[in-house]
Amino acid sequence: MNRRSFASICVLWLMLLTRLLAAGAVPNPKVIGPIPPKAPPGDLSHEYPFLSITEDLKSQGYVEEEFFLEGAANRYNTPPLATATVIDGGHPYRTRMVVRRPVSTAQFNGTVLLKWQNVTGGYDLDAMSTATQEHLIRHGYAWIGVSAQRAGVHDPTSGLKAWSPSRYRTLDLTHDGTIQDDALCYDVFSQNVSKKP
Repeated sequence: MNRRSFASICVLWLMLLTRLLAAGAVPNPKVIGPIPPKAPPGDLSHEYPFLSITEDLKSQGYVEEEFFLEGAANRYNTPPLATATVIDGGHPYRTRMVVRRPVSTAQFNGTVLLKWQNVTGGYDLDAMSTATQEHLIRHGYAWIGVSAQRAGVHDPTSGLKAWSPSRYRTLDLTHDGTIQDDALCYDVFSQNVSKKP
């Protein structure tokens, strides 16, 4: 089985999980990639996925890939302790997803761990990835991190676009600057969880 087929299995599993948890269908975004690195992790050009794993994943039978995802999202009103409501829809976005997975299906344990990237510090943070990476590899997990929030992409000092303007220049979670909060993040995440290649 080739790597695209294996990645498809991971994404299809996520789609099934989302369908079980969410009522109604969500539109599928367009997947672009994998986006190849143009430099090794640590290179000053920043032409590689942000917070790439620096250890040798290949020797452990793993691969790290980055994809860009684009679609259209609803904007939501999320009052405290109440069900969210749709304000309006059709807002275009483009974000990224990082996938770390076994190269071989024989090594894959069948579990995909999906993570909404933490942006508490103003940038995409794999909050638990470093602490758990050895365990995930040893036991054959696939890991996916989705950049769903505005700060992770657009923070002027530490967001993806600031860190590597050339690699991430096309990412946008603001509908060309017209949305300055995280009103799109719910659809961005749910659409990317349910993506079917």
